Amino acid sequence: MEGVSRGAAEAGGTAIGITCAAFDDRRAGGNAYLTRSIHAPDLLARLRQLVELGDAYVVLDGGIGTLLELLLVWNLLAIGAVHKPCLLVGAHWREVLGALSRQTQIGPQHTAMLQVVDTPAGAVRALQEALA
Repeated sequence: MEGVSRGAAEAGGTAIGITCAAFDDRRAGGNAYLTRSIHAPDLLARLRQLVELGDAYVVLDGGIGTLLELLLVWNLLAIGAVHKPCLLVGAHWREVLGALSRQTQIGPQHTAMLQVVDTPAGAVRALQEALA
């Protein structure tokens, strides 16, 4: 989270850290690059705030939590509940999406909702275009 916050702050953006009791051992208060910190009462409330507060979603490499957040946003895009850009940063996401397409009922209409960019600079360009 600190790397993303630093990038946002250095680019003149806003970095909001949303924590919850499940993450009390790694509170956002220790992240010097945050513009604002919000403590949600639980994980589901945290996820709701993540979805609602962002102007766009930028997904980097991560673990189970990152996948949870991506899949939640992706599902909301699929049902039309949100209409915000969702970028996956890193060429490895093409492999992940390919595997999901081959092994599940996720089709091209679903993967088209996401934009894979290879680099952080590519993500910045894509965001500038999408949010213009």
